[in-house]
Amino acid sequence: MTQRLDAFATVRTGLVLNRFKATDQAPKSVEYQLVGLRCFTDGLVLDRWGLENFLAQEAVPSKYLTRKGDILVRLRAPLKAVYVEEEGLLFSSLTAVIRTDESIVLSEYLTHYLNSHTVQNRLLRSLKGTRIPTVKTSDIAALEVVIPPREKQRTLIGLMDTAEKERQLLQELIDLRKEASRAVFEKIIANYKEP
Repeated sequence: MTQRLDAFATVRTGLVLNRFKATDQAPKSVEYQLVGLRCFTDGLVLDRWGLENFLAQEAVPSKYLTRKGDILVRLRAPLKAVYVEEEGLLFSSLTAVIRTDESIVLSEYLTHYLNSHTVQNRLLRSLKGTRIPTVKTSDIAALEVVIPPREKQRTLIGLMDTAEKERQLLQELIDLRKEASRAVFEKIIANYKEP
């Protein structure tokens, strides 16, 4: 079965930060952890390493704060979707949030689907703008999504999670091999230094 994304999910952009940014004239401020563009990595889950501190002049409306199960989509190239496991993170207008009806589509499945090559190519074709090309939330909302039965969604999530863990382990092995090679080279070179 296929459905438009907006048939089972809401899509909205994040907060325009300049409207809420604390100034020297605002004595009271509220601190938030802001989802930066560095939070969008190759993994499925939002990378906490890229979180930034943001001081707001007043409390931000809750619609701009993450909930468990949200999907955040980077609206500038490289386009990337991440699954959010943490509540209360602030997201900016450089990202869109997708909140799904979990009885129809599991958020983790939709995150993998949005990161698939087919969908990524479709979204890249819809980038607009010359200086900083971005994708519109209406283009995301209009995506046709393949929706397998829930059990198949769970199976696909497990398969993709296993593949991601394997990719991470292989990357760690590559990094260790590079370091070992570098150390061997340095040791050999050290033996030939002039006295």
